[in-house]
Amino acid sequence: MTERPGVKHTSRSKTEPLDAAAEQLRASLKQILRKKMKAVRRQIPESARRDRERRLYLRLDELDEVQSARSIGAYLAVRSELDLKPWMQQQTGNIEFAIPRVVPETGALCFHEWNENQVSSGAFGIEEPSQHTPQIDVSTLDVLLVPGLAFDEAGHRIGWGKGYYDRLLSKPLRAFTVGVSFDFQLVAEVPTLPSDMPVDAIVTGQRVIRCAG
Repeated sequence: MTERPGVKHTSRSKTEPLDAAAEQLRASLKQILRKKMKAVRRQIPESARRDRERRLYLRLDELDEVQSARSIGAYLAVRSELDLKPWMQQQTGNIEFAIPRVVPETGALCFHEWNENQVSSGAFGIEEPSQHTPQIDVSTLDVLLVPGLAFDEAGHRIGWGKGYYDRLLSKPLRAFTVGVSFDFQLVAEVPTLPSDMPVDAIVTGQRVIRCAG
């Protein structure tokens, strides 16, 4: 598929193989950081949360890849996750949004056209699109917005631990991948495993970080 003019998509590579002891240590560190970030995120007052989210929406609007996008993969927030729905609702251009649905049989994310009136509670109580809404081929997306509990400036992330997004990011995507995060979720270094896949950029309320390829 032809690239959009002016947009360079980076190649993604997995972390180097580790021995068993190192892999176990990093997995333990990830779990500790995951638990800590969940706790901190839950403590944000509602007013402060909305203010931080509004500032992040402005940063997203300024991103060149978002401005030129015709199709964007996003997500519907669960629990204390950063909520993209208000930002999606305020887009007035010709952007087609796609949101994921978990396919339990394969452990994969399947994207569907976003329709606010056709969502329901799916796997793990996460709001998902109806199976009856049109399916969107993830390889056609221009931008993919990725949630996470922690990120570092190299683009590595810690998710909920199910591996759905790492499996998705390991595919040959044309999408420019963007981790969306509260500022406090940026850490000096994320302990990575061989299956972990980085994003191309990270957007917070205060910063836009272009990650190393």
